[in-house]
Amino acid sequence: MPENMPQPGTPRTAAVLLNLRSGREYPLADTTTLGRLRKCDITVSADKVSRYHARVIQSPKGFVLEDLESRNGTYLDSRRVQEAIPLHDGARILIGDTVFAFFERSSLPGRDDPSAVVMDNSYAPEIKHSLAAEQQGFLEEALTAASPEDMHRFQMHVGILRDMMQQLKSLHTVESIVHEFTKRFLHLFAWADCCVVVLRKGPELEIRSVHRRSPDAPEPIRISHSRLSRVITAGCGLVLEAEDWHKNGVDIDKESDDFAFRVALCVPLLMPERAIGAVYTEALSTKGRFTEQDLRLAVEAAGEVASLIETVRLYEQTRREKDHLREENLRLRDRLRHTHHFGKIIGVSDAIHQAVAAAEDAAGRNRNVLLCGEPGTGKRLFAELIHHNSSRASARLSSVGCEVTPPDTLERILFGQDRPQGDDATRQLSLIELADRGILLLDGIDAMPQAAQARLLDCVQSGKIVRTDKGEPSILDVRAIATTRADPEEEDQGGGPLEDLLHRLQFVTIQLPPLRERPEDVVALAQHFHAMFCGEMGKRVPDLDDDAMAVLGAHAWPGNVRELRNLIERAIMVAAPDASIPASDVQRMIAAP
Repeated sequence: MPENMPQPGTPRTAAVLLNLRSGREYPLADTTTLGRLRKCDITVSADKVSRYHARVIQSPKGFVLEDLESRNGTYLDSRRVQEAIPLHDGARILIGDTVFAFFERSSLPGRDDPSAVVMDNSYAPEIKHSLAAEQQGFLEEALTAASPEDMHRFQMHVGILRDMMQQLKSLHTVESIVHEFTKRFLHLFAWADCCVVVLRKGPELEIRSVHRRSPDAPEPIRISHSRLSRVITAGCGLVLEAEDWHKNGVDIDKESDDFAFRVALCVPLLMPERAIGAVYTEALSTKGRFTEQDLRLAVEAAGEVASLIETVRLYEQTRREKDHLREENLRLRDRLRHTHHFGKIIGVSDAIHQAVAAAEDAAGRNRNVLLCGEPGTGKRLFAELIHHNSSRASARLSSVGCEVTPPDTLERILFGQDRPQGDDATRQLSLIELADRGILLLDGIDAMPQAAQARLLDCVQSGKIVRTDKGEPSILDVRAIATTRADPEEEDQGGGPLEDLLHRLQFVTIQLPPLRERPEDVVALAQHFHAMFCGEMGKRVPDLDDDAMAVLGAHAWPGNVRELRNLIERAIMVAAPDASIPASDVQRMIAAP
């Protein structure tokens, strides 16, 4: 320890040193030492820092800074300390790469209250300096710095900027960024009193964050609306200055030493296409002035944070849109669950209840399903309900009609076709590939050609499809639902390909009863279709009477539910408003070809 090194004294709260990188405050004692050793009052761990580097001493006239014969020197406001130098409020001290600011008052976070700001249309302070944001900036100026003092000043500012941006980049909301930035911005201009961030919100300007160094400041922050508008519309930074007859709310004599100037910096938060807002900082000072160098530094800092704010804004917007889409997706899925539930199957008979129970069970299993039934029994409806109530509901239901599709076309649709010639030819996905992770519906599988049946068996069993263009096999995860008009167990298949296909693919068979085997369901179905078509057509038609229902119940319904549905639709269509449908009309429609 150097000779006559004072021992640490009692901490005082009237003055502090603020580490402008970490934001930590150190209350000053009668004597406060700074150095690399842990014995020092303020430890600065860096190779450029001496064991006992510097000290701050309280003298009768205030606090002074002394260098303790350090190897790399101590700098005060970019000047190397050769002897004891008095400290002024806001003075910046460089030790190694660490910058401290000296304050005669506490710099704890101030009031963050937008109501403390007044936009004054009549207030127009003098413009001392102006700088377009695209002109030579702070970092470019640093490269051309000539004197060592300038280099030390730039070294301090670059360090503060770097640490400020590292801190801000760890935040994930615009609110937290602007709030932290208003505090950190004052670290660049340690003698400034306040900082305000204003952001555009549509055509209006919104005060997003206010930070005052003193939470008990008596006067509001007055910002010139005309100067602020110029900064945002023209994209230029301004140094403003106005004589102020009031200091701390007390009238003073203009000739006195305490006569103050209100000095301010106002710079744009500038993106390439437009300014998204502005930063305003001011001080009521008897000595300090903002310089062109300060303006360049402020423009540099504002430009960095503007890019960060816009990035986070886009992220927040994207996240809101994703959340909205997720909520909409959940609502649609919930609606689908209510729309595509097995309660849509109308009927009170035991036969239809057994079919519904089997379909519900099949929906919960990752098994292939064979729906057997006559035309019009609802095979397509059952297939859709099984799909929408299965674990594959979010994937695709891909269907093909085997009965109505020519054999060659059916094979090309299912398994793809040779890739067209030419460099610009595009590869068309097969229906089986489109059904990957979903369900493939084969309507009328008993009409599928034997060659296609054999190939389908190979695809579903192996989980792969090899295209005829001899490309790489595609890996598939497909569940199949097939429909057929008759029960394969009652047909003499003679060990044919279809019987082998159904057996080897382990289809779960669900038999859908024809309507003639469940006559008790005719009334419920007729009432359902009557209400549905009245709603769709916007007509008020009284319910079918007992005689009409008796006619419906006596019919054999060879077309099953589809025939009953079509008959009720025609009856509602030709019925006069508010007129009932007589039994004779029902009988005539049944007899019509």
